[in-house]
Amino acid sequence: LECVIKWTAERNLNITPYGLDLSEGLIECARQRLPEYKQNFYVGNGWFWQKPVKFDYVRTEVVYVPQQLQKRYIKRIIEMYLAEGGNLLLTEYRSSKDPPDKPWIDQTLKKWKINITKQVSGFYDTKELTRVVVIMK
Repeated sequence: LECVIKWTAERNLNITPYGLDLSEGLIECARQRLPEYKQNFYVGNGWFWQKPVKFDYVRTEVVYVPQQLQKRYIKRIIEMYLAEGGNLLLTEYRSSKDPPDKPWIDQTLKKWKINITKQVSGFYDTKELTRVVVIMK
């Protein structure tokens, strides 16, 4: 979140960050590092958490979710946590050792008939290791 705050400020965007994590230690660390937003950090599970507001942007990964629940999880995030016109930033990271034919999340989303608004990739030594897809509500 520190980077997000910095990057958005560089673009003259004003955000109010929120954070949700299963780890009490990580949430406490966030509260210490960003004390002005400490009331916006929650310990919880994205599946069961009761949101305080709907968000314009939500960033998550599905690596934490059992494969058979991933589609439902994404749809739940969109329905429960995104404001109308909001964007889900679905991130996937890879190891340089992953096989090149391993399907990326956008390929899975297309099979599930979930529309992708935008896709951005990150590379290291010419190998794609990060992919972020944007799904607009």
